[in-house]
Amino acid sequence: MCLGTFHPAFSQSGRKWSAGGDNSSPGDVLGTNNSESLQFVTNGQKAGSFSSNGVFKVNKLSGTGNRLVFSDSTGSLYPFSMGGPS
Repeated sequence: MCLGTFHPAFSQSGRKWSAGGDNSSPGDVLGTNNSESLQFVTNGQKAGSFSSNGVFKVNKLSGTGNRLVFSDSTGSLYPFSMGGPS
């Protein structure tokens, strides 16, 4: 469960990333330069994030208990319930 309020902030200086794609050059990054998490948003809702310590979280996979993750033939990820304690 993720408690709190999500406030997206978009602040770029210099070259902007294009929604249609970009030609990347050595040294180009997609990320943050501070301790804030990198947020991924779709349809106005937080879909996932990379934390400042490198933890990758996919909101679709959050819930109770410990689970494995499996992928189908299209590469989509799904939780596989293991039961047991949270």
